[in-house]
Amino acid sequence: MRVSFNRSALAEALSLVLSVVPSRTPKPVLKCVRITASGKEVRICATDLEVGLNHLISEVEVEREGEAVVEADRLSPIVRESAEDVLVFDVEGTTCQIRGADSRFTIYGQDPKQYPTVRTLAE
Repeated sequence: MRVSFNRSALAEALSLVLSVVPSRTPKPVLKCVRITASGKEVRICATDLEVGLNHLISEVEVEREGEAVVEADRLSPIVRESAEDVLVFDVEGTTCQIRGADSRFTIYGQDPKQYPTVRTLAE
């Protein structure tokens, strides 16, 4: 997966989905958010197995579709504190590299197949 995000749109989406990420859980994958890039949008979702939240971001440029599951408490500060206007996520396997013009971070995630399904409501 390779996606270019508007940093402020990503920060807003993360602040919303982080509200359902549990602080303690016996399943480490629940401390993560799933990022799915397809078409011209990215879906970010989180769940605590009782409540789930999906958020679509359309202010993106998807260069390569894919999926990543990364720890919310590692991703959120990087996005929130970044001074960059655009952040590029480059994911290979479970490794997510986040780059700006003057910064580069690597987060090791989990297998997306281990993440529970977060259902969406029909409109």
